[in-house]
Amino acid sequence: MLKPLFISLLVMNFALAEKLTMDARRKQILEIVDQELSEVTRLAKQENFGSPDTLLRVSELNLEKARLCVRRRMNSI
Repeated sequence: MLKPLFISLLVMNFALAEKLTMDARRKQILEIVDQELSEVTRLAKQENFGSPDTLLRVSELNLEKARLCVRRRMNSI
């Protein structure tokens, strides 16, 4: 009786640890995207938003940020 309980607790502990590491990893990726977005936005402001390459990069970073947020919400449901 005690053995199945111990095994189920062990499996749940591993699942929780994996979820926490994935959440921490997503948080780090989101921080990196935010840093790059602020840097590219600063560069675009210096160019008076005239370069299509920097504007494209800003939009790509915003899409990546939205994708990460949607994935996090879908996984939490």
